[in-house]
Amino acid sequence: MVHAYNLPPVVPAVPVGLTRSELGTWLGIGKNEVGKVIARFGLVSLEGYFPERDIWEKILEVQPTTDTAAWALREPLADVHWVAWMTGKRPSTIRNKVRAGTFDYGAGVQLGARTGTVNARLRRWNRECIRARREGRAEPEFMRVETDAQVDNAAETPSEAMKTGPFAAIATLGGHPSG
Repeated sequence: MVHAYNLPPVVPAVPVGLTRSELGTWLGIGKNEVGKVIARFGLVSLEGYFPERDIWEKILEVQPTTDTAAWALREPLADVHWVAWMTGKRPSTIRNKVRAGTFDYGAGVQLGARTGTVNARLRRWNRECIRARREGRAEPEFMRVETDAQVDNAAETPSEAMKTGPFAAIATLGGHPSG
């Protein structure tokens, strides 16, 4: 049995890309939220499939530079509870630190949109980056990608470091160039 904290990578069943169901599994969200994320990030379906590299570029604003990094990107994204379990911090502490721009594990990516004065609670992180940082080893190398997406992650996170992209802090933690 697979424990919720140890999920296998999401590998597309066909080489074209992920189905909506596979995308939901990778994002760690329910089927009713998948369409909202697809619209928010401008993902384009090719005959019902979403190419992995398009997903990584538009949602995470990164591309892998090695096969190991690509494999790390296939791991399902982690929610705040998984990050809390890995870091020993409470979810509320993590949320407060992300808002203040002081969370040492990076800001992650905000999948949901802010509704009025309520911040969305769909922030996700790359599991391998969190594990590597926790264990003091190099994170997978990602190349930062500028996107044309009209997604404003900075609205929920005032820190200048987080305004440059959801994985910017993680991509540079190990001293790797970020693009």
